[in-house]
Amino acid sequence: MHTYMLEEMSDSVAEHCGTNRDDILRVLSEYWKDKIAHVWQVDDVIDVALRTGIPITAQAANEVLQVVYDHIDCEYGITWTTLDVALEDYDFDLRRLSPDDRPKVYGVFNVRREDESGGVGFGSEDNTCGNLSGAVALAEKLARENPDKGICIESVSVYTSAISLLARIVCLDGEIVVESVS
Repeated sequence: MHTYMLEEMSDSVAEHCGTNRDDILRVLSEYWKDKIAHVWQVDDVIDVALRTGIPITAQAANEVLQVVYDHIDCEYGITWTTLDVALEDYDFDLRRLSPDDRPKVYGVFNVRREDESGGVGFGSEDNTCGNLSGAVALAEKLARENPDKGICIESVSVYTSAISLLARIVCLDGEIVVESVS
């Protein structure tokens, strides 16, 4: 067990139980001294999602991690490829996401008119959470200003810069319509 994980556990137990952190750390360190465990966590799922350009919330990442756990092959364990494969079954649909949950989405986005290249980026490798709200706001603004044009929201991989179309926003009769493409 990594020391930082033992420290995180000790901090959590001490906070919730009002116990001395150093005492807990000593007990956990003693317990784990002759054992190994590889721990997968929500942050790992989020990292894979960002690498592949899939927007995701921490809650959805936790659900993906639970599916991985429920279907673990004990002979082979869990690998980064396991998380890649699990995310292939994950479906992010902007239409089902409430506006209040948009700031909780991890991802890097690009907004552009569908007849143009380039666009406006939201987020970066160092800024991956909370970017969707700004991207949607700009897409809606552009759709109102250009009712005859579709506005694309694209998801961008933080590692490869690969771009995939996430949604198309249009303004029909003054109303914003989100067309999902997944």
